[in-house]
Amino acid sequence: MSSWHPHLIVFNARIFDPLTGKLAPARAFAVWNNRIVAAGVDPEIRALAGPSTRQIDAGNHWVLPGFVDSHIHLTEFALRRQELDFSNCRELEEVLEQVRRAVRERPAGSWITGGGWDARRLGLSHFPDRAWLDAISRDHFMAFASRDWHSVWVNTPVLELAGISATTPDPDGGKILRRPDGDEPLGVLQEKACQQVYGLVPLPQWDQVEEALVSAISEFYCMGITAVHVMETTREWRFYQWLGRQRRLPLRISWYAFVEHLDGLVESGVASGLGDTWLRVGGVKIFADGSLGSQSAEMLAPYRGLHHAGVEVMSQEALTELVDRATENGLACAIHAIGDRASRKALNAIERARQRHPDQELRHRIEHAQLVHPEDLPRFARLNVLASMQPIHLAEDIPAIEALWGERGRYAFPCHSLLSTGTRLIFGSDAPVERINPWLGIYMALTRKAHLDPASPGYHPEEAITLAEALAAYTIHAHLAVGLEYDLGRITPGSLADFIIIEKDIFNDGPEALLENTVLLTCLDGQIVFRHPRSRLIEL
Repeated sequence: MSSWHPHLIVFNARIFDPLTGKLAPARAFAVWNNRIVAAGVDPEIRALAGPSTRQIDAGNHWVLPGFVDSHIHLTEFALRRQELDFSNCRELEEVLEQVRRAVRERPAGSWITGGGWDARRLGLSHFPDRAWLDAISRDHFMAFASRDWHSVWVNTPVLELAGISATTPDPDGGKILRRPDGDEPLGVLQEKACQQVYGLVPLPQWDQVEEALVSAISEFYCMGITAVHVMETTREWRFYQWLGRQRRLPLRISWYAFVEHLDGLVESGVASGLGDTWLRVGGVKIFADGSLGSQSAEMLAPYRGLHHAGVEVMSQEALTELVDRATENGLACAIHAIGDRASRKALNAIERARQRHPDQELRHRIEHAQLVHPEDLPRFARLNVLASMQPIHLAEDIPAIEALWGERGRYAFPCHSLLSTGTRLIFGSDAPVERINPWLGIYMALTRKAHLDPASPGYHPEEAITLAEALAAYTIHAHLAVGLEYDLGRITPGSLADFIIIEKDIFNDGPEALLENTVLLTCLDGQIVFRHPRSRLIEL
């Protein structure tokens, strides 16, 4: 008889293995402490149970590894709940009414922040005007990030505080939008010009951040997310370390520092992989361009109907130098590149770094890879670059792609093309830009239907991928990106016990089942952290 007993057993399960892309032969598994210690058929695994072992009958539901959101701004996502949120607004008046309510509730001299606005969604033919905010109040400081976070809309008091006027030149890598009748600022700043405002907004205290994070964490669990890759500052890193020391981290976190912190990381000897399975250094985040929505993504040719090709946030020389320095010092690069020119520049920089430092086997990645020139598609695999993509963006971006990129949209979100060349995909949400719901992201990867509408035709369906491929992008490949593929991403002996049990038979009921899917149970590090109120899972 066994001298030990697992604390948890799951049986009568259909277990998906993202490494093989198939149903695993095991139907049950046992968890002791925080790892899976045995897997097999029901009778042999259940025979390991002791008097205190929890046994869960999965009811023949699918059991999957816990999901990873591979691109999220975690603190911003949590704090957005305490700010104005325009992400569901479809008319300008809805936005302005939220601002009016905030002005009534807050004293003069205070900041009113938030974001999520999208000029196209609001039916505007141009970017919003500071005059609309000034008409509500010039006694408050207002700053509202766009849906894509690459523009910020402010009122006149903020411009004055930042020292921005008609004579202020555009900063390198940024743009101050002007009124068409002159040089007066419109009230919208783009790319690096945004930093002139964000540096003025008072920072939240740690207790405020923790309160926001605690209130938001249940949303991750109910979606089946157990790990995240965050793109944040050293301030957030210190906050996560503080939580980690107290064993209060609610998710596994891999941190990508903004490139402005590169010198400090190098001087401190911090490199990718530092940390453990709860909190570790992923690398550095570098912006190569802007976004589609702000028309600042850097393109090889001008936008359709416009006379510019986006914003050069960073020159090829500067980008190459940064990637080389990071690589030399053991830091993987996560390079934001949305336009096809930016993607090419990012690949050029990584190729140069690979040549100069062949001993550094770092897992570089390109964030978004939203438009890739067909000549550059094979370079991802050849250079061992991961494509970190957010399929949920496509749901709302199709109209803008068609309007601004035209025929080039054939290679927008080229998931299948990248996979076919041997590239590994990793998926995320870019929250708070988009919803964190990974099931919607998987649905878009499979169907490419505008607005998540099952009745819509698939947008270039030749770039759709399979369910197994999408699940791998949310699990095993996402963990591989940060060097955790031997600890996480599978339900197999030796793996850490992060797993979920789901309601729908997503492999047999068609893609629409993803839109209605419910996570019945989430287990993180061997502990059940979420159980759906409607769950009928039987516990023995």
